[in-house]
Amino acid sequence: MKNVEANKVSGVMSRLLKNEEGNVLALFAAAVIPFFGLVGGGVDMSRIYLSQTRLQGACDAGALIGRKTMGLGKWADNGNAAKTQAEKLFDQNFPSGAYGTTGLVRSFAESNGNVKGTASVTIPMTLMRVLGQKSQAVSVSCQAELRVPNTDVMFVLDTTGSMDEPIPNSGSTEPKIDGLRKAVKCFYEALAKQNITDIQPSDCGETSDPTASNLGSVQMRFGFVPYAVNVNVGRLLPLDYMADRWTYQSREASFDTKNDFSGWTYKPVTFNVSGLKGTGKNPWQSSLQLPIGDKGANTTVNWAGCIEERQTFRAPDSDPSNDWDPIPSTALDMDIDLVPTKSNVASQWGPMLPSAIWQRYNFTTFWGIRVRSTRSLENISVAANSSDTMPTVADSCPTAARTFQTWEASDFSKYVNDLTTGGSTYHDIGLLWGARIMSPTGIFAELNAPKNMTIERHMVFMTDGDTQTNEDDYSAYGVHWYDRRQTPTGSAPTSSLLEKLTDARTVALCEAIKNKNINLWVVSYGSVSGTTSDRLRACATPGKFVQASSVASLISNFKEIAAKISALRLTK
Repeated sequence: MKNVEANKVSGVMSRLLKNEEGNVLALFAAAVIPFFGLVGGGVDMSRIYLSQTRLQGACDAGALIGRKTMGLGKWADNGNAAKTQAEKLFDQNFPSGAYGTTGLVRSFAESNGNVKGTASVTIPMTLMRVLGQKSQAVSVSCQAELRVPNTDVMFVLDTTGSMDEPIPNSGSTEPKIDGLRKAVKCFYEALAKQNITDIQPSDCGETSDPTASNLGSVQMRFGFVPYAVNVNVGRLLPLDYMADRWTYQSREASFDTKNDFSGWTYKPVTFNVSGLKGTGKNPWQSSLQLPIGDKGANTTVNWAGCIEERQTFRAPDSDPSNDWDPIPSTALDMDIDLVPTKSNVASQWGPMLPSAIWQRYNFTTFWGIRVRSTRSLENISVAANSSDTMPTVADSCPTAARTFQTWEASDFSKYVNDLTTGGSTYHDIGLLWGARIMSPTGIFAELNAPKNMTIERHMVFMTDGDTQTNEDDYSAYGVHWYDRRQTPTGSAPTSSLLEKLTDARTVALCEAIKNKNINLWVVSYGSVSGTTSDRLRACATPGKFVQASSVASLISNFKEIAAKISALRLTK
């Protein structure tokens, strides 16, 4: 039987070889089917690829806008606005029937802060129908989450005396500092995704506590610079950064045993302050001995940690507005990254010692009573048995600043709860040290710029009001009226001049901070003048200025900043 079939085939092929008429048609007919399969497959595969690519893009776009719309809230908030936006953007990128597809199905949902989407369509075949392939189903999936990159956030917080008062004309009796404490804690919860137990979800405008969702590999650090008339940064510094000797408006004991006279000469005195430098685990001491006690005896002088600034630029006139652009080279204090050297005392800092400071006055007799009259820059001697006394100075040293660190929720809360208030408003000193402590190229570079790590840097600068200074303030530049390190020596500084000076320096520092690729967020809290508001807006990185007229709006603004710091990442 097999031989019979073989003979038939052999006969047909022999006849074809002998008679070539009509062979082309037969061969074409035999080849056309695989030809259509190859061409049709290429065309239809191109349509499948195009449709699948566009479907994936629409799914990704929907998931992203849905997660962005959700922000730090819930998926169902605002009438399912996040889901609505996700579906809307999907439909704009892949409308029903696009590319000849049918049976479009798309879905978005949220779980543990992640928005997940799926989409599928059916693609009708064209030439592939010849081979019996009528359609092809295509499906995709997508996911979007708010994932925070390695981030450093420095809080530069106004903790002046006015922060202990309620917002004017707000109808609330809550001190502004209490509102700030809540806002900073809500910020931490929103960004670090860690729960602080001494605030409730309702305090932050939430319905539940945060869920830990940041990846373990993400570095999230916070630092603090509370400021007022000064900053408390001394114990953060290496010992060599602080001078061994510093000059203060103080007093020196004088004795004349021959005439049985002893007393004080009030004048600038240079003291050895190296006694504050310790060893081992406690390199900085909290006090030292200075010869300012009875008859020149050594007495204990406490040090809270605030500093006097290094060499600055003295304004040549009463108009400082044109002195700080560019920053003068002699203003070593305004050089954010300058590292002090022991050989150059001008580059070092000194400890702020309020109990070693006295003002100087002349005395006069009025109706038989000896009283203080006018201030004096001259040395003033007072006998020990005299009733003449010199006034001391008011001082305010804020809560100690902190360099960047990762915080447990309980430690973060305790630090914020312990913030103290008091003193005048010198924005420049807060910004200066906020920038110094967070700079990746300055005195804390080793901490701030670890190798092989990319870090996003943000400063949140919050203030409740206008610049406020006083010529009697014991500031980071000494007692203004007597030291005159920043103002012309020929005349006494006024509060007006000092405020203009502080504002001009603040403008220069805002620009210097932004030039270091630091995102500068500025928060105006409470009621400030229009001029100050304009200045604060200009200080901020464009688009990063907010105003809060109530505690609720302050909390909302801080959460909004946290949401914007969170970077939107697409994951699948």
